[in-house]
Amino acid sequence: MSTSKAPTECSQLDATVDESRGKNGSNRQHLVGMLPSALSSRSLFVDHGIPRHLREKRMLYLLQQVFPKYFEDVAIVYNLSEFHDIQRKLQATEKELERQRALHQHYIDGRPLSWSLYLLPGTLILPKLSGFFCMPALRQILCSSNRNSKKKRRLAIRKFQENERSLENKISMLRAAEQDCLQHIVGENRGAGRAFLIFRSPRHRARFVRRVRHSSIASILSRFPDHLLHRLNRYARELGLTRWSLQAAPEPDDIDWQSVSYPFAKRTIVFTAVNVCILLILFLFTSPVAVTSTISGTAPAAAHSKVDFVSEVFDKLSDLVDRYVSYHAAKLMISFFPTLILIMINSVLLNILQFAGRIQPIATESDKERTVLRLSVIYLIFNTLFVPSLAFVSIDAALLYLRDSADQLLDMLGMLFLRNSGIFYVSYILQRCFIGTSVNLLRIGEYVRFAWENPRALTIQEHCTAVEASPFYIGTQSAGQISMLTIILTFSTVVPLVVPVGVLYIMIQHASDKYQLLYVRPRIKGRGSIARTSMHATTWSLLIYQAAMAGFFLVRATRMQSACILILLMTTYIVALFWYIQDKERSYGRTQKYSAHESEDRRIQEGALNASTIASKARTTNNFSDAHESTFLLSHPWNCLSSHPDQTHSTNRQCESDLYREPALRKYGISGVSTPVSMLPVNEGGGGNLQDSSSLPMTLEELNEANAHRVCYLSSSEYGTV
Repeated sequence: MSTSKAPTECSQLDATVDESRGKNGSNRQHLVGMLPSALSSRSLFVDHGIPRHLREKRMLYLLQQVFPKYFEDVAIVYNLSEFHDIQRKLQATEKELERQRALHQHYIDGRPLSWSLYLLPGTLILPKLSGFFCMPALRQILCSSNRNSKKKRRLAIRKFQENERSLENKISMLRAAEQDCLQHIVGENRGAGRAFLIFRSPRHRARFVRRVRHSSIASILSRFPDHLLHRLNRYARELGLTRWSLQAAPEPDDIDWQSVSYPFAKRTIVFTAVNVCILLILFLFTSPVAVTSTISGTAPAAAHSKVDFVSEVFDKLSDLVDRYVSYHAAKLMISFFPTLILIMINSVLLNILQFAGRIQPIATESDKERTVLRLSVIYLIFNTLFVPSLAFVSIDAALLYLRDSADQLLDMLGMLFLRNSGIFYVSYILQRCFIGTSVNLLRIGEYVRFAWENPRALTIQEHCTAVEASPFYIGTQSAGQISMLTIILTFSTVVPLVVPVGVLYIMIQHASDKYQLLYVRPRIKGRGSIARTSMHATTWSLLIYQAAMAGFFLVRATRMQSACILILLMTTYIVALFWYIQDKERSYGRTQKYSAHESEDRRIQEGALNASTIASKARTTNNFSDAHESTFLLSHPWNCLSSHPDQTHSTNRQCESDLYREPALRKYGISGVSTPVSMLPVNEGGGGNLQDSSSLPMTLEELNEANAHRVCYLSSSEYGTV
C-alpha cells in the first residue's frame, strides 16, 4: 500500500509545484505592465459617504436618473466582519482536517514523520506542545513494548477517524453558519458606506469626476430642465453625492476584502491606534540623544554612576583590544560598528513598520505598501540623516541657543551638515551596498523559514507554501533606496567621495532588485500604482539637498547668492507640487490617449472572444490567454463565454463587474447582487435571447435565473417610490 500511494502523492506535489511555477512565470511576463486594466480604468471607488441603508438596485436606479447612460453597474461593499470571523475559523478547521488526513495516511502507509513533527507536533508554523502525548503515531513509536501492537494500531486508526469525523461535522456547521451569516447581512443590507462604480467607458468616468468633485447639487443638476430639478434634487440628496470621497478604483486582484469591509468609525479607531503605537516606538528608537540629555539633567547622580559604569566597561574592553587585537584592526572595528548598529536598528524598525502597515484596515495591498513607504521614508531620513548630525551637536546646546539667541541657532542649523564626519556616511553607504545587498540576495530569513516549514509540511498545499518566495515589499525597499539617494545628494557637495560610492550602491542595488523581481519574487499587485508614489518621494531628496545648501548660503554667502538659492528652492517646490497634482488628476481621467488605446484593446479582445466562441463549437475545450490582461475573464474563460455569440459581450462585461464584489457573494450566488446595466432592457419592446444557465458555472447561477425571469425591468415595486 505504501509503495502505490507514495509516488502518486509525490507526482501530485510535483505537478502542483510546476503549475504554481508556471503561473508565477506567466505573471512575471507582464511585470513591467504599468497600464491599468480595462475594468479599473472605467471604475471609481467611493471610500466613504454613501448611506448605509441604500441598496444596490436602488442606488443604480438613482444614478441612472441623475447621470443618464453613464453607469454600467454598481457594487456596494457590505460590512462582513462577522462573516470573515467565521471564514477564518472555517479555513483553519479545513487546514487542520487536511493535516489530520495526511497524518492518518502516513500512519497507514508506515512512512516516518520528520524530526520536527516528532519533537514538536503542531501546525505548519507553530508547534503544539499539548499534542506531543496525544498523537497516536508517536505514542506507538515511543512505546517500549511491542505487545498488543495490532490492538494499538486499531485504537490509533479509530482515534484518527474520530478526529476526522468531528472536524468534518465542525466544517459542515461552519459552512452553514457562513452562508446563513452572509444571507443575513445582505438581507439586512449592512453596508460599509463604500461602493465601486463601473462606468460605460473611461470618458464617462472622467466626466462624472469633473461634475461631482467639489461641486454642489445645484451645479451637478444645472444641465437638466427646470421641471425635472425637484425630483432629481431629491435623488441626489438621497445618494449623498456631495459627501462622497472619490478615489481611482484599484485593480480587482489588489483589493483586501477583509479590510475594505470595515466601517468608517472602526477604520478610524484602528488606524489611529496603530499609528500612535508606531509613533511611540519610533520616538523611543530615534531620540537617544534627547533621552540621555534628559536623564543627565533630571538625575545627575544616577547619570554619573551610569557613566562611570560604562567607562569602566570600556576600559576593560580597551585593555582586551590592546592585548589581543592590533591597532589597525581596533581602529577598523571602531569605524565599522557604529554604522553597522545604525543599519541593524533601521532594519528592525522597518520590519516593525511593515508589520504595522499590513494590519491596518486599508482597502488595497498597494495602499498598505504606500503607507509603509511614506512612514519608512520619514523615519529613515530622520534617523539616518538628522539624528547622526545632531549627535555632533549637543541637544542641551541647541536648547541654550534657542533660549539665548536665534541667530546662533540659525548658524547651527545652517552648518548642520557641514560639521558632520563624512567618513561616517561613506562607511554607511558601503555597508548598505555590500552587506545589505548580500542579505537581500541570500534571503537568509526565507532560508530559515524554509528550513522550519518544509519538514513540517504534510499536504500538497503546505509543500507549495513552504517553498514559495516571499513577496517583494516595495514599501520598505523603496524607502531604503530613497533615503540613500537623500544622503548621496545632501553630502555630494560637502563630501565628494560620496558620489562614486553612491553610484556603486545604486548600480548594485538595481541589479539585485531586477534579479529578484524577474526571477524570484511573485508579481507586484496594483499594476505599478505604487511606483508613482516612489517617484513623488524622490523629489524630497532634491528638496532636502537644496534646503541644506540654502542654510549654508544664508550663513556664509552674500545676499544675492542666498536670494538665488531660495528662489531655486521655491521654484523646485512649486514644480514638484504641480507635477504631483497633475499626476493625481491624470489618474482620474485618462480621456484621450488611453481611451483610444483601451478601445483598440477592447476591439481586439472582442474579436478574440468571438473567434474563441466559434471555435468552441467544434472543440470541447477553450485555450484563451492574453499576456497583457490579468483579469478574471482571462483567468477563467469558461465563466464568461456564452454559447450564444450575440450574448458574449454582455456576459463579458457582467463577469468583469462581478470582480468588484466580495468573492463570497460570487461563490454562494446571493440574490442581493444586482444586474449590470448592460443587461437592462432600456426602451426595448420584447425580450431578447436569454442565456443558457447550463453553460455557466454555479457561481453565476442566481444571476442567470434573474436574467431568465426578466427581473431586470425597472418597476416601482422593486425600487420603491420617492
